[in-house]
Amino acid sequence: MKKLKMIIADNDKDYSQRLFSALERKYANLDLTLSDKSDFGTLIQKRVYDVALFDVSAYSGALNLKNVKLSIVLLDEDQNESVALANKIGKYVMKYQHIEKMYKNIIGYFSEIDGSQLLTSGGTSSQLICFYSPAGGVGKTVLSCAAAEMTANRGGRAMYLNFEDIASYGPILGAAVGKGLDEIIYQLGRGVNMPMKIQSLIKKTGSGVMFFDMFSNIMDVTEITDEKMSELIDAMMTADICDHIIADMSTSLSGINKVLLERADKIIFVETPDSVCEEKFRGFNFCRGMFEEYLSKAAVIQNKAGTAFESVLDLEIVSSVPRINSDSAKTVIDEIVKKSRLDIGRILS
Repeated sequence: MKKLKMIIADNDKDYSQRLFSALERKYANLDLTLSDKSDFGTLIQKRVYDVALFDVSAYSGALNLKNVKLSIVLLDEDQNESVALANKIGKYVMKYQHIEKMYKNIIGYFSEIDGSQLLTSGGTSSQLICFYSPAGGVGKTVLSCAAAEMTANRGGRAMYLNFEDIASYGPILGAAVGKGLDEIIYQLGRGVNMPMKIQSLIKKTGSGVMFFDMFSNIMDVTEITDEKMSELIDAMMTADICDHIIADMSTSLSGINKVLLERADKIIFVETPDSVCEEKFRGFNFCRGMFEEYLSKAAVIQNKAGTAFESVLDLEIVSSVPRINSDSAKTVIDEIVKKSRLDIGRILS
């Protein structure tokens, strides 16, 4: 895998060394060079750099940046000169912030100016597991989040994706409204480096589950075309970022959900013993001829069950989860994970 060649220039040697060490220790995909004003100009004339990250103290108007693909200012908002330089160069990262946020800002910028295959796929494809129910309120989001956490706890790189029209995973995973899948979809077909763009937007839970912030406009979900959905799944599955993608589907059976069902390696139907869910699944089963090709890769989780009940779908039951009395989704997930209420091995198989 090619590395991103980056030079860091700052006259504050203590800060620049700490930044250099933190990036070098955490990100093996970076080929780093450290400099200050005395040698910054000379170094960027001798070698082509993908990124130059520099503080105003190391900058001179006489610098020739033609060998630098992307120039980024280390912005100190308390310095007028730093703010002026950031406005001049046009791209910046905040100087004093968490190293992961800084890294994501950098690769996010770079992904949009270089479509080459830095940080690209290792040739493997992620497994796509889709959680679906035609009935709402069956606990599909809770179960899919729990499955993602249990996958991460087993050492797998787990990604949770939500395609509900109105998402509810924010409080569960700590997601906010912001750039996420909508930004990735927007950049599809624009020549950006998609693995880098995806990495720049990923967030993680404490257990290591990867996720994205929620769509800023709920209409953005409904307006995703089948073609864009296929491109998105291709990008996510081949980016070599995760081993397993856990997709939380909406109750609809049109548009993007058809793409998910077609592309899924495993489909998990979530059933509950109540009459509404039973009726919804009977309607689904009545039209099962339309979905017969998907059922060969499908299984059932029975949720909120006092005891096992007869599944309308007549498919393999991979887990039966008892009703857990709590108003907190996090508490329910903790209970499921700690007591291994899901047979995650069978779900991932």
